[in-house]
Amino acid sequence: MAQRRDGLETALAVETGTKFGGVVTPHNPRTDEISAIVLLERLSGNPVTEIKLWGHPECSWTKIDEFVASGLMPIEIGDLGYQSVNLSSAAEAVVAMLGYEKEQLKPSEVNLLDMLARRNRDGYMNQFHMSLPRILKDLYDLPEYDELDLISRFKDVVHAFLEDEDLEDSYEQDKAGSEITQLQDLVTATVRCQFTPLTPGRYLRDLWRRGEPADQIRVKVEFWINAWNRWQTEFRNAQHEWPRVDKLRFTFNGLDGAAAIQTANRFFPKVCFGKDQPGKVDLLIIQGPSGHTAIMTKKRNVSALFQELNNLEPGRWHLHQSAGQLINGGPMFPEITPTSLSLAQLAGLVAKFTPR
Repeated sequence: MAQRRDGLETALAVETGTKFGGVVTPHNPRTDEISAIVLLERLSGNPVTEIKLWGHPECSWTKIDEFVASGLMPIEIGDLGYQSVNLSSAAEAVVAMLGYEKEQLKPSEVNLLDMLARRNRDGYMNQFHMSLPRILKDLYDLPEYDELDLISRFKDVVHAFLEDEDLEDSYEQDKAGSEITQLQDLVTATVRCQFTPLTPGRYLRDLWRRGEPADQIRVKVEFWINAWNRWQTEFRNAQHEWPRVDKLRFTFNGLDGAAAIQTANRFFPKVCFGKDQPGKVDLLIIQGPSGHTAIMTKKRNVSALFQELNNLEPGRWHLHQSAGQLINGGPMFPEITPTSLSLAQLAGLVAKFTPR
């Protein structure tokens, strides 16, 4: 293995001679992790033909060495998470592990890294109309979507965006979208996207300027338009159902806005914190059918609660401090043992070890 620089294993491909033909990453990879795969493909010149999904937040260095030796680039696993190595994104960590400095990248790639860093800080791109980064992680929870298929399709969105950015100066901007006559219905459906990054409207333009046949463009863009519409339906249904669903209400920090619920509906956390949402909460304990549980707040400090839960159930809880969340397994980490604590017991611990 390479020597560490600021805690990061760097220049793996350069120093070991490994050609990375695959990656290992947590289940349900987000925009950042998938963008990291895209940058790996661009910088190494090799397509990623294997995606191994890792089901645990921990990963030993010995195991990471095994992955690297077999040609799998580790992305956001174990101590190689971008926050652990003091970087701004998983994509930036991959760039560093390949031995590149930002100055060596194309302007399009630097722009993407800046976008991802901002997204990790403040949710950038969620505000765009039909934002694909906003809906991606929720699509994994819907039964009609296949995880590897979503990864492949989202990779193409990022690749098309970067390729278009690479060639931006060669296009006549006043023609953007004006010649897509065979796809006018899609242009109309996505006009509010205004070509913002990683939206169906921008993807439509990028594919057209890439020179893809109209019938292929239609299939690719319609997939994401339909996905957006599906997501909106689920979101509205959750808004309607949340005030009526059975839940355990309790108090923490002198506030009444806390609830615990057993449900398979993973859209509830997206609606229950909304300031105008009936039944709004400041803290939610949500337990799925598998027993995996999450304790979610609006970026409160949950470190004291994490320490207590880790004492009671070592290795079962993962602290996501920047989001103010404690995660006990679930879709990203299915190999974690579900908590043995009841919702009432967890509510009691929240009241005792109060998030601040």
